[in-house]
Amino acid sequence: MDAKPFIATLILNIQSKSASGPSLSSVRAEIEDMLAEDYDVQKNEKGEYRLAIPAEYTRTEHDLTAEIADLFAEIDVIAEEYDCTAIATLREVEGQGRVW
Repeated sequence: MDAKPFIATLILNIQSKSASGPSLSSVRAEIEDMLAEDYDVQKNEKGEYRLAIPAEYTRTEHDLTAEIADLFAEIDVIAEEYDCTAIATLREVEGQGRVW
C-alpha cells in the first residue's frame, strides 16, 4: 500500500515590523513561491493554503515534525528578509486534526 501525502491547511498572517516596511504582498508572493516549489499547494478564497506534504517526508511522526519545523523556519527566514514577522498555523485536514 502506497503512503499518502499529509494534507493540511496553512493559515499565514504577515505583519511588517515598521510603518515604512515593504509591501506585504511581496513577502506573501515569495512565501507562495517557496510553497509551490516544495509542496502541492492550492490557495482558497479565504487566503488559506491547502498543502500536500509528500509521503516521503511524513513516514514517521519524527519526519513529519521535522518537515513542519523546516516549513515554519523557511517562512520565518523569508519574512525576516523583508523586516516582517509571519505567524503560521498548520491544521491537519484528515486524521487526528492536529494543529502546529
